[in-house]
Amino acid sequence: MASVIEFLLTGEHTVARDVVLGAITANGFAARPTDDWRYELSRGNKRTSFWLGAMAGSKFYLTFSLDFSVDISGALVARLSRDVVGSALRGGAIGVGVASTEFQIVVDSVGAATSGAAIYSADRVIS
Repeated sequence: MASVIEFLLTGEHTVARDVVLGAITANGFAARPTDDWRYELSRGNKRTSFWLGAMAGSKFYLTFSLDFSVDISGALVARLSRDVVGSALRGGAIGVGVASTEFQIVVDSVGAATSGAAIYSADRVIS
């Protein structure tokens, strides 16, 4: 399962960014900007996850990151990544599985939203 994927997007950069963020927040994630080009995505409850681990169910705390950049051709690049180690520390092997599944759901949502908005150019798995 991939832990980093990039989407190459066409069109106006702010519109493309908003489409990506909309797809992510539609899956229940909060998107907190850490600067103009980077967002921390989170969902769940840290305390509940600390005590119950992956048994926290829908309250299992997940964090992903989203970075935007512009490639050499001028296309917007949206890079989604997940922290495998953090998921393992919070929920063991089950936590890693939950994080992998949720990450794939977010990736699929971003792909569908950007395709639907006719701004999807390509994607590539980094790792």
